[in-house]
Amino acid sequence: MDGVFSQAARVMPLNCLSFPDSNTPARGCAMVVGGFVYLIKIRVKDMQDYQRFLGEQLAATPGVAQAHTYVVINEVKSATAIPIDW
Repeated sequence: MDGVFSQAARVMPLNCLSFPDSNTPARGCAMVVGGFVYLIKIRVKDMQDYQRFLGEQLAATPGVAQAHTYVVINEVKSATAIPIDW
């Protein structure tokens, strides 16, 4: 692992644990493979809340070097149950 990835892989899981509380719009955090290391799912009421989260919480989080935003226009399917008979 390169230095940046290694640092983020060690630090972000601990930081993500602090996100889903009453003081943040973050609803989930997952380590992913691809163009970035972590995917954080947030829900905000408006762009002002988004900017607040990005500037005051995410950018201030150790291990965060950059952020990319993807906006969900329409959720096609969302399932929370996992079948136990795989």
